[in-house]
Amino acid sequence: MNRLLLLCPLGLLLLVASCGGMRSEVSVTPNGDATLVNPMRRPPSEVVVTEGDIVTVPYQELAEIRVTLSKNSMLGDDPTELMLERALQAKAAELGADAVVRVRYGEIGVSMTSWGRIAAAGRAVRFVSGKSADVR
Repeated sequence: MNRLLLLCPLGLLLLVASCGGMRSEVSVTPNGDATLVNPMRRPPSEVVVTEGDIVTVPYQELAEIRVTLSKNSMLGDDPTELMLERALQAKAAELGADAVVRVRYGEIGVSMTSWGRIAAAGRAVRFVSGKSADVR
């Protein structure tokens, strides 16, 4: 009986550890006059992500992108702003965007459905006339 009582907490710990990983949610709200049928114009790693605005190059706003990353167990790594940036870049590239501007980051928190959550939102934009911005 004592062995069984010792094994139950160990089994519970293994169950919690096996549920590790990250869950992501991405939503896109298109701009009313934007065309989102443009194929990927650049690899995600080349999409500029900035908390500010780009004023040196004219652009067309395509969509608002929102990304939320959640940690599935208490044993996994916390989601980071870098992970959010990569998710924003990937979705923006799918839309044919050149940059994500005016990015806002939310705070990490624990909820009933996750052990850690962080969010970001920004505007996916396409540069006019195929120009590129020097904002890095």
